Formats: sequence, structure tokens, C-alpha cells
Amino acid sequence: MRKCLSAEIYRCRRSPLFWLMLLASVLAGVFYGIVSMSGSFEDIFVVPLFVISAAFISLNTGREYTDNTIRNKIITGAPKTAVLLAKLVFDVGTGVLFCAAFLAPCVIILSFGVLSKIPASVLFWTLAGFVLLSVVWAVLFTVVSMLISAKGRWRHHKLCLNYRRHAPCLPAGIHPQTAGIYYLN
Repeated sequence: MRKCLSAEIYRCRRSPLFWLMLLASVLAGVFYGIVSMSGSFEDIFVVPLFVISAAFISLNTGREYTDNTIRNKIITGAPKTAVLLAKLVFDVGTGVLFCAAFLAPCVIILSFGVLSKIPASVLFWTLAGFVLLSVVWAVLFTVVSMLISAKGRWRHHKLCLNYRRHAPCLPAGIHPQTAGIYYLN
């Protein structure tokens, strides 16, 4: 499992999607901190954190299924439970990392005003609740991404853009008799 987890971390460090989502989490935290300076903590501004986490986990897991990366890991000899457990642990870790990237600028901004009035125990349990909620959402998104079989691939949806019934569906090309009509497979 360590090898699978280190491979996930290596792929993540090289992925521009990860860095873009991490930057989006930081910007959402800055925005939430600025809006909360007035003293009204609106829950709606926390939603981008979970949308960012859901988008990253779904796109990352979906890409692994469409690129057959998970199948290749299993073929090379890694047990299926180790591969899937490493994927789950990695996604929970990225969910917690996105939560920390969201909360860090928010806490820094709010420490200059509103947080000085809140007791430390309430602040601790609120932050712990955010982290636990982020873990639960990461597990949910990972499980749903692994259970959905289609993953947005066209080969599961035999879609023909030709209106004639006798023309066969060809994989992504032009039928020689009907020039200009594309077929999606």
C-alpha cells in the first residue's frame, strides 16, 4: 500500500489540477475571511470548499479509470484492496489539505478582529468539525467516483449523429458515403 500511496502523491505533485484546486481553496478561504470580518458567518461561503474537493476527487479518480491506471496497478501485482485503500487514504488526505488551505487564510484574516472574541474551545471544536466534515465528504466522493462505472466515456453511449438507420456507427471518424457526418463511440 505504501508504494501505491507514494505513486498517488507523486502523480498529484506533478498534476496542474491539484495546484489549481489548492489555489482555489486558498482564494475561497481568503474570500470567506474577508466576508466574515463583518461578524456574520454565512454558511453559504463554505460550500466552495466542498465543491473544490468534489471536483478534484471526481476528476482524479475518473481520469485513473479512463486511463486504465487502476487496472495497470492491479496487473503489476498490487492487491486490489491495497490500490483502492491507497486511493481512499490519498483522497482523504487531499480533502484535509484543501480544508487546511481554506481555513488557514480565513483564521489569519479573522484573528485580527472577530476571533479574539470567540473562546478557544469553541474555535478548536469548530475547526475539528470542519476537518471531520471534509474527511466525510472526501470518503463519500471517493466511493461514489469508484462506484460509477461510466466515468463519462463515450464508448458506453453508442451515439450516432446520423439519421439513417442503415449507416453503421464508426469510432470517431467520417463515414465514406456521408462525408461530413461524425460518429461518436
